[in-house]
Amino acid sequence: MQFEEYLLNAKKNEQMGHIQEAIFFYESCISLNPDHKESILSLSRLYLISGKPIQSIELLMKSKNYSQDKDYLVQLSNSYMTLNQFDEAERVLKQALAIKPESAVLNNLGVVAIRRNKGEEAIDYFTESLRLDERNSNTWFNLATYYESQSDPKKAKEVLEQAIKKIDQKELKEKYIQLLNQLGEPSKALELIEEELSRDSEILLFQVAKMRTLFHSKRYDDCLIWIEQMEEKKDIPQNLSLELMEIKEKCYFFNQDLGKSLEILDQLLQQSNGNTLYEFRKAYILAVSRNFKDSLLLLKQILGKRGIPAAIQQDVLSLMKSIEIENWKSLVSYLFDETEAKEMLAQNFTYLLETRGILLPEEGIHFLQNCVDRFKKKRKGFDGSSDFLS
Repeated sequence: MQFEEYLLNAKKNEQMGHIQEAIFFYESCISLNPDHKESILSLSRLYLISGKPIQSIELLMKSKNYSQDKDYLVQLSNSYMTLNQFDEAERVLKQALAIKPESAVLNNLGVVAIRRNKGEEAIDYFTESLRLDERNSNTWFNLATYYESQSDPKKAKEVLEQAIKKIDQKELKEKYIQLLNQLGEPSKALELIEEELSRDSEILLFQVAKMRTLFHSKRYDDCLIWIEQMEEKKDIPQNLSLELMEIKEKCYFFNQDLGKSLEILDQLLQQSNGNTLYEFRKAYILAVSRNFKDSLLLLKQILGKRGIPAAIQQDVLSLMKSIEIENWKSLVSYLFDETEAKEMLAQNFTYLLETRGILLPEEGIHFLQNCVDRFKKKRKGFDGSSDFLS
């Protein structure tokens, strides 16, 4: 097979998302032409996608041109950033900048500065990047993201408003929509979404943005209708399909249709092979519906798993404590509200709890039983007319 055939097959497989096949053909290209720039840069990029940054660096540094070619240096900086080697990334980017000052290089220097916690320096790089090319969408996006990370969504919004006046790019507009929702302007967000969908109703990015905006603006019925329309379409990516189900479940929950909410959670659990987050969510909804028994069983099952995140473990314990408090409240309410309660308490304490569906931890039951036993010894002839707990 000739070099051109290898290159054609490499590009074809890359476009189809067949990464390993593309890597094989690019490696074949380089074996025939070791200094072919396009093959080297493409293979380096695919190594990074495959989680092989060391191979990416080794490949680039084998080229005799890497230290004099801006494109090689920029790609090398990407490899160093993947390894969190930001000093090295900055060093090679400054080499690239010395060869030719370009907007893309300055943008990457801004990203490195952010990762090194040098915010003012990052802003300077981004500003210079936009001075050289005001249509560099990556720089606008990164600058807005930086301000958002600094808890300044208003400044991020201003940046994106400037950007979308200059560039008609979907990702910038979708980011702007996110900020509008964050700042409590869902109506304005929906107006922009509908404008984009009127141009092309099949743009998935804005379909998803509409779903999220309807949800965050608490229009749960409208959100459910929109999700149904989205689900009618074919070829929905797996990660998006899960998000649709997650938001649909929450819509039913906020609409107080807990049965539907639980049905969707069961589907999510089946698809995810028992994802702990979904298990906890189901336990929580069971508790809200006052099905404490099944909720506790599920919570104990979660605690029995190995290596659950500390945050999940804390949430589980908090929910178990909340369930316990609710059951104590039920017991106290029963004792004060029903006339025969104290007599039943004395006669058959365990039966009282079971018939009223009151779940208490073993130590709580033991404590109350001791209280009743001590009082019965102290007050012979105990019955409902006594002053116990009155």
